[in-house]
Amino acid sequence: EEEEEGRAYWSRQKLSHVAPVKLALERSSPEPESFESRCLESEIDTTLRAKLEALAENYQTSLPVVLLACWQVLIWRFSNQREVVVETSFDQRKYSELEGALGLYTNYLPLKATFEESFSFIDALRQVNQNFSDADEWQETFYSQLLEEGDARLKERIADSINYQFSQWPAISKQAGVSFSLLSIRDPSEISKLKLSCINRP
Repeated sequence: EEEEEGRAYWSRQKLSHVAPVKLALERSSPEPESFESRCLESEIDTTLRAKLEALAENYQTSLPVVLLACWQVLIWRFSNQREVVVETSFDQRKYSELEGALGLYTNYLPLKATFEESFSFIDALRQVNQNFSDADEWQETFYSQLLEEGDARLKERIADSINYQFSQWPAISKQAGVSFSLLSIRDPSEISKLKLSCINRP
């Protein structure tokens, strides 16, 4: 029964009816074999971060969801497409048995937002927050459904996707007078035409 409810949720999203986002001056999507990523880094100052966290608290959501809402609104404005799908990362370590496991436990789920010109940012934030919560609840049924549809559908999603990821990095570890910290994390198998990757450092 729960499996059927999850499948019904993803079916209601009608993701196959949403046109891929096309950005200004965009070239055709690269083939996976020729894909080469480029990265632009920027740091959010403490003042702006405090405002974002206060916004999340005021509307009973989280910093990752606020940043996702900002990203989807930005893509909407740049593309002028009222329906925007962003492949959003979800941590598969929600089960206690996986908390200490090594390796990648991240899946991407398509989150669709539908915008209207009359929307305020708070309208967009509320919608994105609900979408994020629903997708998190039904993420396992999405992948079981996707596997049934085969590799063709998966490759189609990957080649033309816009992605979002929020990562919580561990604090600096000190052992015997030596400090260890993460500098970067890259997944060479990941392909997308545009991605916002947010890193929360302690």
